[in-house]
Amino acid sequence: MSDPAPLVYALLLHGVQGPDSLRASEQRFLSEAGAHVVGRGSRFVGDAIEKGQTGPDRRHDLSGSPLFLILTPLAPAANAEDVKRAAAAFDLCATRREAWLLRERFSREERKPLDEVPWLQLVMMNVEQANEDEFNDWYEKEHVVRIAAVAPEFVSVQRLEAIEGAPRHHALWRLTERKAPERDPWLSASETPWTARIRRFMRDRRRYLLAPLAT
Repeated sequence: MSDPAPLVYALLLHGVQGPDSLRASEQRFLSEAGAHVVGRGSRFVGDAIEKGQTGPDRRHDLSGSPLFLILTPLAPAANAEDVKRAAAAFDLCATRREAWLLRERFSREERKPLDEVPWLQLVMMNVEQANEDEFNDWYEKEHVVRIAAVAPEFVSVQRLEAIEGAPRHHALWRLTERKAPERDPWLSASETPWTARIRRFMRDRRRYLLAPLAT
């Protein structure tokens, strides 16, 4: 019998007062979540990105209103209600939070160890229910395969599905260059007849470009 797919609790925080306030809230969250948390979480800072938009390099620039993403690995049998209650700790540092309980569906890693990768692209969307199986086939059998084969900036991708929260489909792309998805060969590899068909079934698509937040 295979092990249960990993669970991840994802928090996207808006209006964070600052990294110090975030760290204090995170420590309280981890203390209250207790045994439900397994392994080391990840923190990122960045912006929502539309196609063609150039955002600041959040590795160095925390001015304005950057977004903070907290990814926390959970035990397969974690009590979601306990984790959600613990997440109220982030209300002390942020004006708004979005949360998802995610289960891993697919992952592929190509190159460097993840702690050496400077960029994370988070893409999330809904898909028309009748076309979800085709969407999953396209993403894993064509979209990822083509990009991994030709884009030197590609490091890894992890696909997760929301058990709670919307949008339902999430993809965490690790890459070495933040503009890679908007130029060749990444861009050309993404454009196929099957891609054009699948886009008709996508809804509520959002894209974020983030950098790891220093400890």
